[in-house]
Amino acid sequence: MNDTAVRRAGLAVVVMAGLSLAMAPLNALARMRTDDGRSDFDNPLAHWWADPAMQTLGPLVDWGAPDTVYETYGKFYVLALLAVLACAIAVRSRRPTALRFSERWGWRLTLTSYCLMLVSMFVTYWIANLDVVFLAVTLPSLLINTIGETMLGIGLIRSDFRPRLTAWVLALSFPLSQALVMLSTQALGMWPMMLAWAAAGWSLWRTAPDSVPTTEPKPVTT
Repeated sequence: MNDTAVRRAGLAVVVMAGLSLAMAPLNALARMRTDDGRSDFDNPLAHWWADPAMQTLGPLVDWGAPDTVYETYGKFYVLALLAVLACAIAVRSRRPTALRFSERWGWRLTLTSYCLMLVSMFVTYWIANLDVVFLAVTLPSLLINTIGETMLGIGLIRSDFRPRLTAWVLALSFPLSQALVMLSTQALGMWPMMLAWAAAGWSLWRTAPDSVPTTEPKPVTT
């Protein structure tokens, strides 16, 4: 990627991460109004905040049929994930050629999972919510993503990557996202991913492209 594209990718994910602070809860509330999401609303860990939020933000979540509102807010995830993928590719383009095993395979699995998730979300929210897509694409992408982000985060930590927040959040993305899902729906589970890449994106945007750190991995000792 050229310097301009790298900086724009960084800015895009920062903007999308900011928007996700509002869009993710709205998407969660919209899902809770659907037949499939009713159990999430009844979950005591989510009900304590979802019930008053539903009453306060009623016009934003009941302006149409539950499935229509849910799918409309869900379209945001396609745009957000595009920004994440662009930023991840931009960061990868600034990394050294020689990488540790964990980071090298972390990049491969993480980028693959983002592409699969993008396909899954596009089909689900822009075309039709099909069970076959969930089983054939969504589930595998989530599994690959869990392994990939954890490996990538560990690899970046060991390579002393900056910003450190990106590396640590990726390494802990699975427990962090699961904790948020327990308090809501899968919607809030996107926040760790958005935070991790927003931190990296901000660094790309604020730092002159030619001086973006490309920390050489520390020698592997045996």
